[in-house]
Amino acid sequence: MRACMEAELLRSGPQGFDVLAVDAFSSDSIPVHLLTVEALTLYFTTSPAGILALHVSNRYLDLVR
Repeated sequence: MRACMEAELLRSGPQGFDVLAVDAFSSDSIPVHLLTVEALTLYFTTSPAGILALHVSNRYLDLVR
């Protein structure tokens, strides 16, 4: 997902999405590469005036705190 977004940003510039939803937390393994400073910067660059929604549920960790 992140590599595709970076390529699209370079190819076409910011898309200006109203809402960007990252829903990659369906198992016990957390894809930390989607939560780095670089990833979040990419999300906000792709959609500078939009809303970023992260699905942060996990069976064993309380990620909301």
